[in-house]
Amino acid sequence: MPRLFTCRECGHKMRFSGQFCGKCYARKETYQMPNLWRGAAVIVFLLILIAIML
Repeated sequence: MPRLFTCRECGHKMRFSGQFCGKCYARKETYQMPNLWRGAAVIVFLLILIAIML
């Protein structure tokens, strides 16, 4: 899995999964957390479904 993000505290390259840096255990930024993107994908999917049904 590629390391997409950098920790703001220590500069460690982080993966998409998890909520904390693997080196210094600082909390990730909100946009770096996978649940945000999953939720956004579900909302977009539901909006498209609603648009198709109308």
